[in-house]
Amino acid sequence: VWDLASGQALQVLQGHTDSVGSVAFSPDGIRLATASDDKTVRVWDLASGQALQVLQGHTDSVWSVAFSPDGTRLATASGDETARVWPGSYEAILRLINEEKIRGVVRQLTDKERRIYGFVKRK
Repeated sequence: VWDLASGQALQVLQGHTDSVGSVAFSPDGIRLATASDDKTVRVWDLASGQALQVLQGHTDSVWSVAFSPDGTRLATASGDETARVWPGSYEAILRLINEEKIRGVVRQLTDKERRIYGFVKRK
């Protein structure tokens, strides 16, 4: 995790056993989810740098990860051609989507985030 202003590394999150290809910050900025070629997703506490949970179940590399706008769910997509929706407790899959050609999951910015990042003109 890098500080963009200074260019300094703030934290090195260790735990995955293969490359990380996708990351997502929770809407509140408290957690970070990482998707890896090791077939897992890890949810990290950014304050401590500790892994809160390791999500397992995909049978191929996990390509993408996204939090829901309210931060209560996490979506993952994998080379196993499934997308999984996990509840905020990360205890079990909330929903399994098994379709051909699933390549990723994304989340739209909320109106508040659009204003913060300058994508909406302020009145």
